[in-house]
Amino acid sequence: MGKKGTHLYFGNAGSMNYLTSAQAAAFVNDPGHYNEYVANPFAGIITDPNSPLSPPTVQRWQLILPFPQFSGVTATDPPWANSIYHAFQLRAEKRLSNGLQFLFTYTNQKSIDDSSVGGGGLTWLGGSVDNVVQDPNNRKLDRSLSQFDISQILQFSYVYQLPVGRGKRFGRNMNPVVNAFIGGWQTNGIWRFDTGQPVILDLSGGQSIPTYGPQRPNLTGTLKRASGLNLNQYFANPEVATMPDPYTFGNAPKSCRICACPARGRERCLFSRNSVLQQCGKVRDWNFAPRHITP
Repeated sequence: MGKKGTHLYFGNAGSMNYLTSAQAAAFVNDPGHYNEYVANPFAGIITDPNSPLSPPTVQRWQLILPFPQFSGVTATDPPWANSIYHAFQLRAEKRLSNGLQFLFTYTNQKSIDDSSVGGGGLTWLGGSVDNVVQDPNNRKLDRSLSQFDISQILQFSYVYQLPVGRGKRFGRNMNPVVNAFIGGWQTNGIWRFDTGQPVILDLSGGQSIPTYGPQRPNLTGTLKRASGLNLNQYFANPEVATMPDPYTFGNAPKSCRICACPARGRERCLFSRNSVLQQCGKVRDWNFAPRHITP
């Protein structure tokens, strides 16, 4: 199956006050010139002491913005994002017979988008808007695996009514009082295994072009995840993630599948009678890891 999304909300991409591509190129060629402090034409007009535009001088790049009289102009998260999703889905089901039913599903999928989160107020659903819009003039740089992408998911669930009690295979003519304690029991089980979500790569200490989004690291090789879950050494080869030159764009994708979070598994077993659930096994999770990694 496949789906395509268009005009989706692009989280944290609503800034309208940024350098054009030509202005950014001129800044990169001579950052000292544009970072130089010059006379501020808004001094005395903007008097709020907390405003960066109230001092007598201001950096030169501020004065060439579309709205130089504002330190920022932000619109509601615009509907500029797109997405595409493809999946192979397999389903096998046995309907209830002889007290047994089960469902087996397997999904092999891939989700790609420009923005996985429609806005900062939606990050509680999962995902991040912290490392988006490296270049507001070229939003295609933000196209990558969806932050919520899970490439493979296998699930199995079952319900089995024990053949014990009145009208059952064992104890068909059981005394009603005895049946109240012994009959009518069933067991339920759910198992889920998946390959984990992509890692979101952040960069500490980068220098991005003014009004542009944060830099991402440069990858000089393939990042590999170390064995185990040592948070102090998540990558086996962290040296391949390097700091890009100031005012350049790192080549790392927004979301990294190759070094994704470890595979995860969950199981649950229940023993129940007359809709009163009694847990006979523990819920277990394996191999959870952090989503955000700073090389």
